[in-house]
Amino acid sequence: MRYNQNVSTLILLIFLLITVLQKESNGQEPKVIEGTGGNAWSPATLKLKTGDVVEFKVTGSTHGVAFNNGDHAIQVFELLDGFELKQHDFSGTIRSTHANGTGINKDNNGGLLIRAKVKAIPDGVSELNYFCSLHGNDMSGKIVLEKDTAHADHTIHGVSDDGKQSWIVNGIPAANLDVKVGEIIEWRVREGFHGLRFTSWARDRKHIAVIKDGDIGFMHLLGRNPTASKVENDVMLRVRIDDADVGTEIPFSSLVHPSMKGKLTVIADSN
Repeated sequence: MRYNQNVSTLILLIFLLITVLQKESNGQEPKVIEGTGGNAWSPATLKLKTGDVVEFKVTGSTHGVAFNNGDHAIQVFELLDGFELKQHDFSGTIRSTHANGTGINKDNNGGLLIRAKVKAIPDGVSELNYFCSLHGNDMSGKIVLEKDTAHADHTIHGVSDDGKQSWIVNGIPAANLDVKVGEIIEWRVREGFHGLRFTSWARDRKHIAVIKDGDIGFMHLLGRNPTASKVENDVMLRVRIDDADVGTEIPFSSLVHPSMKGKLTVIADSN
């Protein structure tokens, strides 16, 4: 009997760990837009960039969310949970979680209308305007879409030469890089099979602001890609160095080639 209980406990712990890791692989914590009892969205305007996760949640009264240009919303969002955006009985390009004049309260589906990830920002789309499917344009809001235009100050490529795997820093075979606070570093695949992991993530994550999850994803809880890639020019990760003292060292290594080790060292800004 005790053996069976231990096995059941172990299975439960494994399930919970997998659930957490799956959540982390979807990216950062969601930004929440609440449909309130005052028949308003809070915040009424929210800025999002590629990779951000947003939730529309009902916290008071009854609401649904309808996008004025549903075609754009479908191009921008990857639906993770909640209600599908449909035309229902709205006209034109409007797509909504619920039919005109209906919605849910906070006790339905945990109040969750949509959980979605910004998968892309199409050219010419800078805003998504929305309103409540029950209260109409008197309860409207706006999402401002910010394209990631930040260039990388340094690029670290994973390469393979005659079966030997290594890092190339700014075009030069190397494993270590001096960086300054505010600089942007990205890791990319050039050739071979590569993924990235930070070897002291629990300690170093406070020094790193993730600007772009890798094309293969990034597990924010563990500080690593969930898998490796062999697609040329795939981004493993793009980060900015934040809040780090001079001399701070941030070690990293390959996800699949343990001998591929590298290190970022924070140096003083001479300007």
